[in-house]
Amino acid sequence: MGLVHQNIDIEMNIRDLFNKEKRKIMRDEKELFGRVDGLMQLLVGKEGHRHPAETITIMFNLYNEVFGAREYSKSCGGCRERVYKGLKQWWVDKGGKKA
Repeated sequence: MGLVHQNIDIEMNIRDLFNKEKRKIMRDEKELFGRVDGLMQLLVGKEGHRHPAETITIMFNLYNEVFGAREYSKSCGGCRERVYKGLKQWWVDKGGKKA
């Protein structure tokens, strides 16, 4: 096999790997959106209510996963509000809406 054919094979393999990784990222983002959507369905419209600690923990964990951040001060009202607003905006930008 000539050098040209080897280069074409290498390029095709790289393209295949790239496309597989792109599909995986899209699946992962769709799964992440589904988890955020489930949470937002519970929270949107109930902004002034008290929520169980588990719900707040889930919200912070999802926020950290979406933004690659390390928000962890759940006892801070301003931090909870910032995390909620950021996660809600991401959800809305991705097409989320209250059912």
